[in-house]
Amino acid sequence: MIAQAHECIWQKAVMEHMKHGTVARLAIKVSDCYRAFLDHLHALIPDDWKTIGEIKHHYFAAVAQYQKANEAISSGRYGEEITRLRLAKSSLSFALQKLSALTEITLHASFVQQMTTLDQSIDRDLIRAEKDNDVVYMETIPQPDQLAPILRSDMAKPILPQFILDPNYWLILPERPNDALFIKRPLFEKLVPFAVHQAASVYKDKKNYIVHVEILGKNKELNAEHQKLISEFRLPYSLDVIDDLPKELLDHAEEVQHLGGIQTLNDMLHKVQDMSKKALDLIEEGFNALEEENEQDVMLSKQYGKCK
Repeated sequence: MIAQAHECIWQKAVMEHMKHGTVARLAIKVSDCYRAFLDHLHALIPDDWKTIGEIKHHYFAAVAQYQKANEAISSGRYGEEITRLRLAKSSLSFALQKLSALTEITLHASFVQQMTTLDQSIDRDLIRAEKDNDVVYMETIPQPDQLAPILRSDMAKPILPQFILDPNYWLILPERPNDALFIKRPLFEKLVPFAVHQAASVYKDKKNYIVHVEILGKNKELNAEHQKLISEFRLPYSLDVIDDLPKELLDHAEEVQHLGGIQTLNDMLHKVQDMSKKALDLIEEGFNALEEENEQDVMLSKQYGKCK
């Protein structure tokens, strides 16, 4: 926007036929602004916008050099005129080359016409200047780095509105309290701190982990284990459907019922436990007997010595 503002001021200077030096200073400032725009381009900016910035940067650089060339010939600096015309031709050629690369966005026809007219004027003046200098003036043509830099005229600057710089601006206006839209508290007073957003984000992540990993994940593992056991025992998924139980299981159940049912199983379990206890007692007696024999063996070995 700053570049466009400077461009408007330059256009006004051209329409009012200001001096060549003034127009040149305004034009080179426009070129600088578009250069700054190119230096701060964001990746999301379309390529055609970048191309337009390059076109205008080089076009206004050419305009500045052309105006300085006209100023030079007015002051009798014929060699400088040629150098500046060549610089203008170089910049404008690059701008015209970029103009042909535009695809989706096109520049206004009047601006394109200005570029064409400037190109024709530069060609015409350059031929005339080189011929006059070779035949009449015979001045030394300076190198571009020997030319004095073109001064800049800074005619526009970005200014932030007061109500943006000072949020209390709306609170101190005397006529505002009676306004229905009057802001009765400072802007962003109830803005949630960034730390709260961070804490909420951490809570959300932790909650998702607990729900999806520790609850749903564990439930999935248990379901898989349940299905595995059901498959191993060849049981139906619905145990309420008795008709679907395996025949072997039904036969065993019938046999148990025929032998006395649960009571018989409990009696058999108690019998097994009793037998287990008796077996443990016998094992303990055996260990005790072996221990006594070992003690006697040690005692006799000490008394009579070991047998060879």
